[in-house]
Amino acid sequence: MMTFIAVCVAVIAVELGLLCIGLLVAVFRIKKAAEAFEVLAYRVEEQVLHFANGMRGSWMKVLQVGATVAGGLWRGRRD
Repeated sequence: MMTFIAVCVAVIAVELGLLCIGLLVAVFRIKKAAEAFEVLAYRVEEQVLHFANGMRGSWMKVLQVGATVAGGLWRGRRD
């Protein structure tokens, strides 16, 4: 009977050890994935800001030219 209990305790100890190792592997993989996601988010943010700055510059120039043309037309109608 004591041998049976000793074997059961040994099996439980091995199982817990494997479970802890598996948990550590999972935690390190999640950490690595989180770091990769952080880098990806940073790169996407840079691209969005670059695109927004490009659009802002283009749209501001178009609006400025449009306002100048509209102002000239409006002034021409008044005179």
